[in-house]
Amino acid sequence: MKTKFSYPYTTSASGAENAKPAPLDYDGIAVTPANATNLPEGNCVALYCTGTGNINVTLESGATAVLTGVPANTIIRIACSQVQSTSTTATGIFALY
Repeated sequence: MKTKFSYPYTTSASGAENAKPAPLDYDGIAVTPANATNLPEGNCVALYCTGTGNINVTLESGATAVLTGVPANTIIRIACSQVQSTSTTATGIFALY
């Protein structure tokens, strides 16, 4: 089942103090990390994790990367096809589309 995520953040191309909030809206699907299993809706545009830890991903290119020390409640803009169980310690991971 898809879950709607909205994540407000502040952005400014020049780093000016008058930056305006720019909302991000995603559809998310809970992910159970599994080696060699593709994400349920194909390649995602970002990951969201609710629990601190590491996330081992397979990128669109086929390369792998371990994202270390990801803080809780973080959206990571990374296009990936898999979340591997090996080396993944973060919890509450959602693939965002």
